[in-house]
Amino acid sequence: MIMSILRNTSLTLRSGFIEVLLIFIGVTIAVAFGNWNDNRKEKIIEKNYLELLSSEVNENRIILDRMILKYNSKIVVLKKIMDLTGPVPSLISMHSFDSLLFLGLSSPNFELTNSITDELLSSGNGNLIRDINLRILITQWNNQYNFYNSSDQKTTLDILEKYVHNEGSFANIDKTANRFTYSKELKPANFFNIDNRKMLKDPVFQNLISDHLRSYIWFNDKYISIKASLDSLSLSLNRNMENYSRSPD
Repeated sequence: MIMSILRNTSLTLRSGFIEVLLIFIGVTIAVAFGNWNDNRKEKIIEKNYLELLSSEVNENRIILDRMILKYNSKIVVLKKIMDLTGPVPSLISMHSFDSLLFLGLSSPNFELTNSITDELLSSGNGNLIRDINLRILITQWNNQYNFYNSSDQKTTLDILEKYVHNEGSFANIDKTANRFTYSKELKPANFFNIDNRKMLKDPVFQNLISDHLRSYIWFNDKYISIKASLDSLSLSLNRNMENYSRSPD
């Protein structure tokens, strides 16, 4: 009888152990599958972000290339105007100076975009980017963008335009607009018959041109720095997307 009890107890314990083992295995498989599925979903989201970020960064790089080229040309023009200032009368013709002044006053109008980067970081999804170095580059670009303000570059231009409006003689100034705008056609008929070269002797004009030139040089250096950061970010994004293409799972 005792042996029968021991035998039944042993069978019960064995059965119970097997049942617990099966439950443990089932739970482990379920958890592992859940983790795998969550990881797969996170990788899909990360890949989508990488593609969107790459597109946005490349668009900004193209814009910055244009901005830097435009600023370089403006800086050359402003330096030419600076060389003409002073008490000695310049030999440049009236209409040539009008054209030169027009080129120096026209503003580079470009805007950078940051919507994807801002959405990624503000939504808390930044941790989905597994590459730590890439995450750092994204954060650096976001900080640079927040510091960047295109309106700042027009401060010295607005002051210079107001001076030219008051002291000079551009005929096609839109007085109803928030900012003075000039005709894009550089023809003598677009200007009054007043000699704008008189401004070259004015110390106020000289200071305004000098301030405007320094401002454009500063902004150009700033955009070159931003472009270098975006170039590094683009390379890192491309490497991460290549890793996905090699191992899609």
